[in-house]
Amino acid sequence: MKIDVRRVGTITFNEAAELVANIWIGGAPGIPRKEVTITCTIGAAASAIFEGQKTNPEDLPELETALWAYRGSVYNISGDVSPLLSAAQVSLLVRNAALKDDQEWDRLERAVTTAEQLVELSSYKREPISEAVRMFVWRRDQGRCTKCGSSEKLEFDHIIPHSKGGGNSERNIQLLCEPCNRSKSAKI
Repeated sequence: MKIDVRRVGTITFNEAAELVANIWIGGAPGIPRKEVTITCTIGAAASAIFEGQKTNPEDLPELETALWAYRGSVYNISGDVSPLLSAAQVSLLVRNAALKDDQEWDRLERAVTTAEQLVELSSYKREPISEAVRMFVWRRDQGRCTKCGSSEKLEFDHIIPHSKGGGNSERNIQLLCEPCNRSKSAKI
């Protein structure tokens, strides 16, 4: 059994106590997509459908049997729709489609947020350690690695890394040889 459930529009409740469905039709190759507004129910029945669709899919029988409202959206059920499907099964299909839509939007939001953060990071320029601080640290540490005492391949190291909030003050900078600095970074 092949069943296709997709979001095709939105549903609102207007001031005239009417249930209004804005539905997109068309959009297949060669068919232009257009929006159609349909007022489907008036009064207390409209209010009941609008309130009910916030938690459970509601059938929109005045439009078509294949249209259901759920959480402010209209879903169309098409394909090999069997008359043997119960209301509970149709409800599951619509809720599943809404869940997939929500998951896709969440995935897209995470992807965009990650991309924006990468752009921010690529434009971020860290302040260099000032010459005065470098000279102070060099004299204080006597031109030697503070861990092993080597005077080869020395580097200025942030005791508390920049990424963890460490600054460029002489209290947070030390001299380390390259091997000691690499072994330290493996442990952070």
